[in-house]
Amino acid sequence: MTTGAGIGIGSAIGVALYVATDEPVWLAVGIALGAALGSRKSKDQDEDCE
Repeated sequence: MTTGAGIGIGSAIGVALYVATDEPVWLAVGIALGAALGSRKSKDQDEDCE
């Protein structure tokens, strides 16, 4: 998953939680989680490629 896809997925989750709870903090939480998941290194990536 690329960082952009992670942010998109996190934003969608944050928007869904915002709509359900009417708490805008979920938008930021969703984006932050998506960015963190998107920037993780996958197990298949070479250790030497940095």
